[in-house]
Amino acid sequence: MLKYEIRKLLFNKGLLLGIILLLIFNGANIFKQHYPSMEKEPVYAASLSIYQELKGRDIEKCIEIIENRKGSISELKPEDRELYSGVYEELSEELKEMKNCKETGKALKDKSIQRAEAYRGHNTYLFKLNSKIAELYSEREIREFHNVSKIRELINYKFSYILIIFLIIPAASEIFAYDRESGAWQVIKATRNGRKKIAGIKIIAVELYVTMAAALFGVCNFLCFKLCYGFEGLRQPMYAIRAYKDMPVNDAIGVFLTKNFFLGLSGLSVTALLVMVFCVILRDRKTVFAASLAAALGLVFYRSFAYLGNGQLINIFNPIHCFLGEKIMLYYENIPLFGIAAPNSVIVIITVAAVNILLSGLVLFLYGKNLKKSFSLSFIRKIKQQLDRRKSEEGESGND
Repeated sequence: MLKYEIRKLLFNKGLLLGIILLLIFNGANIFKQHYPSMEKEPVYAASLSIYQELKGRDIEKCIEIIENRKGSISELKPEDRELYSGVYEELSEELKEMKNCKETGKALKDKSIQRAEAYRGHNTYLFKLNSKIAELYSEREIREFHNVSKIRELINYKFSYILIIFLIIPAASEIFAYDRESGAWQVIKATRNGRKKIAGIKIIAVELYVTMAAALFGVCNFLCFKLCYGFEGLRQPMYAIRAYKDMPVNDAIGVFLTKNFFLGLSGLSVTALLVMVFCVILRDRKTVFAASLAAALGLVFYRSFAYLGNGQLINIFNPIHCFLGEKIMLYYENIPLFGIAAPNSVIVIITVAAVNILLSGLVLFLYGKNLKKSFSLSFIRKIKQQLDRRKSEEGESGND
């Protein structure tokens, strides 16, 4: 039965064509927005050839090479001197920061310890939080140079999530609508305990489809950004990325990207289950699509404009919260119930997992009920009956 449900999604020509077209559109959008041409990013474009020369070399050796290049800048063409002077200065500063990352980490650790001591005995949460962060600044070291600076663009790329949501809505509605259109719904209703079992299989099939779509777009994003920026060095620590050098994150870049993928996947899973709830309640595909789109826009609006500040829990249950990249992955918060310092990403994944369980139970409950009529239609019909009753009562009173 599971194979049958998966086949309905994977071999649906419309859904397959949609995935292919949106993957192409996604890749084209990345190249249009991020390809580092000499017009858009002259310093980075000019740096790419130097990055290849420095790749995998010891930091001390890289500094020596750049200093030699700076000394021979007068040999360049006059129109290139200003550009490459800026390139060498930028690289020189970045390499020196990498060389001194151990001292920088020690200074940040001392500051976190001082903050922790200031809260000792007054605020247990902040004491534990700063103590945990202090541990993460210990023993920092970067031995080799790799081109990793633009990986930040990949981490914060969110447009693909919008495209995946546009794939999820028709896929989730298709898996329920097919049964009604083919007449299989009458057989399912007559099967004892069959509805809940089939609903569980449908949930698994949709979640597998969402995982496949997320994986395809994740690979597409990675390859396109890699072609744009030529980055490598996924084994380097996160603090090797200059923008993150002061952040309390020690994961390897590859591990961090994997965690970020699963964080986004958890948000997409909640989105798919929300659509499935609409599919069970609303029978018409167009109504399901409109309701799902309205719900997605509402969640985006709430996350964007009604955010009340760091640490507020209501938004953590919002699946859009999972698509925020570094804003979630790089920061630590306290878990209020336990007073434990943990990454924001862990807190979000725990709460979103709870939402997944609740929504899955809701789909099983609603699908398990013998819903002879659509909730929306029955609601409209009740209103119409009340209006007709009032008209008849008014007519009778008029005759009297």
